[in-house]
Amino acid sequence: MLLVRVRPHKNESFQTYCIKLAQSNGYKFSAFCTQIGHEASPYKSTKTEDRKCIAQLVAEISGYEEVKDIVDFQACYHTHKLFIDYTRVKICPYCIGSGDLPLYWSLKNYLVCVEHQTQLIDVCSSCSLKLTAESLSQNCCIESVSYTHLRAHET
Repeated sequence: MLLVRVRPHKNESFQTYCIKLAQSNGYKFSAFCTQIGHEASPYKSTKTEDRKCIAQLVAEISGYEEVKDIVDFQACYHTHKLFIDYTRVKICPYCIGSGDLPLYWSLKNYLVCVEHQTQLIDVCSSCSLKLTAESLSQNCCIESVSYTHLRAHET
């Protein structure tokens, strides 16, 4: 079981929940995924049985059975790949500071945060690198993105 157990939110995807778990426990996302692969199935597998094994393992290590009920984009790759953006991570620079990673940010045509009326970004404003699950799990881009946009909003 993980030391820091994060309760899953209804509006997040399984993938963003795993990013939060890794982040909260100080793991690199790649190391977290590798460990899941050793104990269950390869993290990026799209096979139904593999996704069930992974969800079961994450439910066990997080202590929350409801993890098995949140949307897993990898599980619906074959049926919904035209609608879900598997190539990039998009975030709202204002929402990300609160730890919100809603599942609808992963939809290809979802480009603006309705709450903040701002475009979702996929590049860190500080280091100019493409945002990834790894950079989000390590907070290296979250803090600079949030800080940059919050400072601009204050002026």
